[in-house]
Amino acid sequence: SNLGQMLVKICADDGVQLVNIVRKQEHVDLLKSIGAQFVCNSSDDDFMDLKHYTTYKVPIDDEVLIFKKSNKTGRWWIELPFISNIDNKLKSSTLLPCTYGEYLGATNQEIPERWLKARRKNEV
Repeated sequence: SNLGQMLVKICADDGVQLVNIVRKQEHVDLLKSIGAQFVCNSSDDDFMDLKHYTTYKVPIDDEVLIFKKSNKTGRWWIELPFISNIDNKLKSSTLLPCTYGEYLGATNQEIPERWLKARRKNEV
């Protein structure tokens, strides 16, 4: 997308590492051709293959938050669990982007705000 291309250029100028997630191989090729270092294709068969992630489980009260760190990019994710008795759009668990800081906060019993918001949204 145009936004992805723009972000690649802005982040390169600012020295910020960017992880692009796209749905088509042609977008992977395009972004890499303009200098993107990390591009993941969510349509790849192995995109969610657990061998590409290190998993961290953090118990907080009645919940166990599951964090995943990409072994390829170093990017952090938190799992939004699938709740089978609720009719929503999710058909399986979903990964939300998060930060290492949010993982550290969770180890100190702080539930990340983005996880709470996403969970509430999916429980409606």
